[in-house]
Amino acid sequence: MSEWIGDTFTSDAGWDHLETLVDIGNRMAGSEGERRAAEATRDALERVGARDARLDEFDVQGWTRGDSAVRADGTERNCIALPRSPAGETTAELVDLGHGLPEDYENADVEGTVVMARSDVPDYYERYVHRREKYYRAVEGGAAAFVYRNHVEGCLPPTGSVGTSDDPIGEVPAVGVSKEVGARLARRFDGDEVTVAVDAEVHEATSRNVHAELGPATDDAVFVTSHVDAHDIAEGAMDNGAGTAMVVEVARALAAREDELDTRVHFVAFGAEEVGLVGSEYEAERADFDRVRTRSPTPPRPSPTGSGTRSSPSRNSARTATTGRSSGGASPAITS
Repeated sequence: MSEWIGDTFTSDAGWDHLETLVDIGNRMAGSEGERRAAEATRDALERVGARDARLDEFDVQGWTRGDSAVRADGTERNCIALPRSPAGETTAELVDLGHGLPEDYENADVEGTVVMARSDVPDYYERYVHRREKYYRAVEGGAAAFVYRNHVEGCLPPTGSVGTSDDPIGEVPAVGVSKEVGARLARRFDGDEVTVAVDAEVHEATSRNVHAELGPATDDAVFVTSHVDAHDIAEGAMDNGAGTAMVVEVARALAAREDELDTRVHFVAFGAEEVGLVGSEYEAERADFDRVRTRSPTPPRPSPTGSGTRSSPSRNSARTATTGRSSGGASPAITS
């Protein structure tokens, strides 16, 4: 056991795969880079000893960004289009809704305006309000465009897709701006006309999920998952290259002791996660939910110092879930 632990601790398999992924560059859903990342992940899983490493293709709405701009009073501000924003240009009054909470929309008339909302919520608020909720509240209110303002300093605009499963392309142009640009727009141009322009190409595309397995052919299966795609504006090392690297590393570690496994382990690296969990939704649509067993979350463990509890893994870590025959047809659940 100690040799296995040491070998796992010193292995370079996961790190090497992370470097492979980030060196690919653009891994946007449906892109050539995402295809290469999926193929590299399949090959890495096969190389470390996982069985039946394979790709499962599915159709996805393709979207490729062009140039974008926010213009006001003869100036142009740096921005990026939010993925799956439609192309278009509109000039209208800028309405700064602050955090863009539901009550902010209820108390404002946004019809025909350019709505700007922050990417966070105040500390006192009882829940997180997702970007898509803010966008579609603007759409439902009749807004002509949407500006998503980062709440983190550093002159970096935020990204994140719009659109839904039924309508993958959003209804009005949407861009992200940095905290600094957003503050400038709010101070100088709230109530004045601004122009939001988005250039983007919409096209058919193909994504794919990566699968592999280890262990005996049991009805039960433990899923270890990640996603291979990433936003096209960065290398996607953390979200979710590191998670996919961990999937490969876990497969390598378990392959060395496969004869000791008493449950099948199913590795999946999903495609098209960043544009609405498309790959995992594709997989879920083909699942038999009567065979998905719920499991109570593991209670927090005391920290080594006794001063608190260990934090849960982040949402971008490799995920695990258990499937098997359940009593009473329980609803699906994932623990992470």
